[in-house]
Amino acid sequence: MVLIIIFVYLVIGLIEIIPLYKDKKIKELWMYVIIIGISFIISILLVMGVNLPKPASFIEKVLSPLVK
Repeated sequence: MVLIIIFVYLVIGLIEIIPLYKDKKIKELWMYVIIIGISFIISILLVMGVNLPKPASFIEKVLSPLVK
């Protein structure tokens, strides 16, 4: 399953990155690489069975002092 995810991300990455590079859109290219990189890491961790923290708990910790 990990190999399938790697293959899919490579294909999608090449399809999206090549036009950005050719058009000299460097800022957009870096943003795309960062977002896809984070998504790739999360996907691999989920497939490997790693328990990831839920975003709601982090948001609750940050916003609860502001509400009180």
